[in-house]
Amino acid sequence: MNIDAFAFATLVLILSVFVYRHRKDIEVVPVIKPVMSFYMYRTTIGLDLMDSIANRWGWMLVRLESAIVGVGFAGMAFVSFEMVRNLVVSLTNPSAISGAALVLPIQAKGVFYVPFFYWIIAILVVVCIHEFCHGLWSRVAGIRVLASGFAFLSILLPVIPAAFVEPNEKKLAKQSAKAQLSVFAAGPVSNLVFGLLLMVLSLSITRLVIDPMHSLEGVTIQGFHADQNYAIHTSGMSVGERIVGIDSTDIRKTADLSAALEGKKPGDGVIVRTNRAHYPLTLGTNPADATKPYLGVLIKQYKELTDPNLGKEILVWLDGLLFWVFVLSLGVGFFNLLPLGIVDGGRMFHTLAAMYMPRERAAKVYHAVSACFMIVIVGSLVINFIR
Repeated sequence: MNIDAFAFATLVLILSVFVYRHRKDIEVVPVIKPVMSFYMYRTTIGLDLMDSIANRWGWMLVRLESAIVGVGFAGMAFVSFEMVRNLVVSLTNPSAISGAALVLPIQAKGVFYVPFFYWIIAILVVVCIHEFCHGLWSRVAGIRVLASGFAFLSILLPVIPAAFVEPNEKKLAKQSAKAQLSVFAAGPVSNLVFGLLLMVLSLSITRLVIDPMHSLEGVTIQGFHADQNYAIHTSGMSVGERIVGIDSTDIRKTADLSAALEGKKPGDGVIVRTNRAHYPLTLGTNPADATKPYLGVLIKQYKELTDPNLGKEILVWLDGLLFWVFVLSLGVGFFNLLPLGIVDGGRMFHTLAAMYMPRERAAKVYHAVSACFMIVIVGSLVINFIR
């Protein structure tokens, strides 16, 4: 068992013990009976800070309502289109990457892997910002927040820590549609804004500070194309090897690999040089353009730290943390904008539908759309697991 799997198993054990010890104070909210549910443990953490900010800056924050709602629906349109498009592409192209996967600190089929300590820190940062902004905009709208707390997504066992805030739903329902929408959208939009800011910061630090500390020494093989007809599958190459050259051309960075294949065509023979051996193979056909050659490998830039020391290694680790926080912040933000019953986007869509049609019809449309996107999500997850 590697360190990530051990740390994750330890986390699941700790969460399970916590849930058992506090079982009388925990509310269980079923999601998919009997395998998936949310465990909710109520506290008052953060409520005073929400009140303080709302009292001092509420006059300014209320002016952002329209922008928050607009960004929220724009994000909903974008992520909805992309999820449907990606599912269609995944069904028609076996090599396409599915648009949905479980994000966990374990390396397994169908899982989007994130190293454990990056994963747990990023999850805690992202969900705390998300829920705090829900609560803050509730207070800006004059709605009392009854509780905040910890939550755990349970798939038979509690596996993913989360958070929640609990506004007074009766008072929220009496607010204008615009105020309700701003409360619902505040969480995911805050994730998008935070993620974009961190992305700019992370990419800037990587380019100006981290990259100059490394030397580029080839590209690492991360995996192979699913189509078994590509010669790469019988070449003897394995995941983890580092490609350092093709024929007489040295490969130091990912762009060098593309340049080395320019001028070649499907069916041409090449010698792929790695850090372990030389492999003769025949180039395949690029699935995106039949006129271009294709090696059939998934690659990642290999970087080696020059003159390594503790200070440099800490900087590299922190740069990795920034990267994963912005990636997960954007991912959580967009996912929560889907018109799906269990997330904020579902409540936004329901509220919008109720503005333009009778309540019963709006509810039917909302449930139908939510069911369709649940099928899209489940379908995408299944594709990830069976390929």
